[in-house]
Amino acid sequence: EQDGRRAARLFPDQRYDMVIADLMMPEMSGLELLDKIKERSPETPFLVMTAFASVDTAIEALKKGASDYVTKPFKIDEIKLAIQKTLETSALQHENRALKARLSETFSFDHIMSADPRMGDIKRMAAQVAVTDATIMIRGESGTGKDLLASAIHQNSPRRDRPYITVNCGALPETL
Repeated sequence: EQDGRRAARLFPDQRYDMVIADLMMPEMSGLELLDKIKERSPETPFLVMTAFASVDTAIEALKKGASDYVTKPFKIDEIKLAIQKTLETSALQHENRALKARLSETFSFDHIMSADPRMGDIKRMAAQVAVTDATIMIRGESGTGKDLLASAIHQNSPRRDRPYITVNCGALPETL
């Protein structure tokens, strides 16, 4: 589209893999279009280009959610590389979101099954402490699902993006 307003109107009806917009357009600036699109579709990659480059406008565009910033005149290889990089980053972000959703579903407390009626209370308590900063000690016989419960607690905690490390205390020598 030649006009920022018309481009913004297209957005609620369709999904786009990427938006490339100039900062200077009739009716609506590229930064205004960026705001509108990020409001409606925050995950859509947005590439800004302009002949009126300044550090301030580049920083403002990036702060508002632009994926990259290209100054005109540009070489074809430069714009191709910017598009390729932006689309690859977008694909990785999409895959990351999908994997996190699957991981969250896999380690849901609902997936922990037990014939013991007390397990319902344990799962409720684990869900409550998972969102806190408390230190948790899980004890039980071998094969009772301690690691499964610990994994679910970690995955449902604010630290889920950090590594989950298990330590087999039974394998540690007494002197340690």
